[in-house]
Amino acid sequence: MTDETEAEPTQRAKSALGQFDELFLESDTVTTAEPEQSFKDRAIGEVVNPLEQIDSVFKRTGSRIWLGVGGLFLLVLALVVWGFVAQRVVTTKASVIILPKSGLYPVATLQTGVIGDVLVKEEQSVVAGQTLTTVSIPGVGDFPITSPIDGTVVAVDAAKGQLTGPGTTLFLLAPKGEFVLAIGLVGPSQLNGLQTGQQATIAIPTVNPQRYGRLMGTVVYVGSTPATRSRISSVLGGDAQATAVLQQGPAYEIQIQLKTDDTPSGYDWTVGEGPPTPLPLETTGVAFIEISKKTIASKVFG
Repeated sequence: MTDETEAEPTQRAKSALGQFDELFLESDTVTTAEPEQSFKDRAIGEVVNPLEQIDSVFKRTGSRIWLGVGGLFLLVLALVVWGFVAQRVVTTKASVIILPKSGLYPVATLQTGVIGDVLVKEEQSVVAGQTLTTVSIPGVGDFPITSPIDGTVVAVDAAKGQLTGPGTTLFLLAPKGEFVLAIGLVGPSQLNGLQTGQQATIAIPTVNPQRYGRLMGTVVYVGSTPATRSRISSVLGGDAQATAVLQQGPAYEIQIQLKTDDTPSGYDWTVGEGPPTPLPLETTGVAFIEISKKTIASKVFG
């Protein structure tokens, strides 16, 4: 009984020592307290070298992104090339009339009288000396009005019984066999840049541009001096028209040679064969003349 009583405290002491060993002596690892970081280190954190991150950045960039970047680069390159290759055509406009090279010959009366029978009609061929009509002068008699040239009647402005006065134009005649041109009269400001050899297209108001396009031609003459009154009269068909033009200042003549082709009109058009009928003389139009060609880049960079 006594031995058992003495052994009990001993065992409790051993148990307590064992727990002490487990807590403080069993681990061989010595824990060292980390030094406390400064405020600067805690604020900035660990500094990472950007070069060390390049690999990870490239690895995360997908192939689709690179394809997009490559496509954008090619697009920009194409736009730059287009800017230096594509051309912008600079044009000037001028009113023109389809006429023989020498123009039209007006036939007028010299005295006041009454017109008799009109013996010709438009587009009729005539010869020099042929009677076109007569003018009855009171107290004097009838006087014939004759054609001064071989040619074609372009316009008739006479009717039987009509009263006429000196200088009144009754007929316009086109000389026979002359080359037909588009002739225009322009002011000094429109001469800038005009020269022979330039290409032109001519819009005819009576011709549908969407269906038939425009007449094609080349500038063959640019006047260096103002046209005379008689020349303007032959182009426009009368002295009154010449006076109206000259009141606006000097006028310079330009001539556009029309390109011929095997078409109903006999000329080349920008769309198909052009209209199905010939163009009559004295047809008016608007010429668009190419005076220069500039690249898009030249406009941007001057």
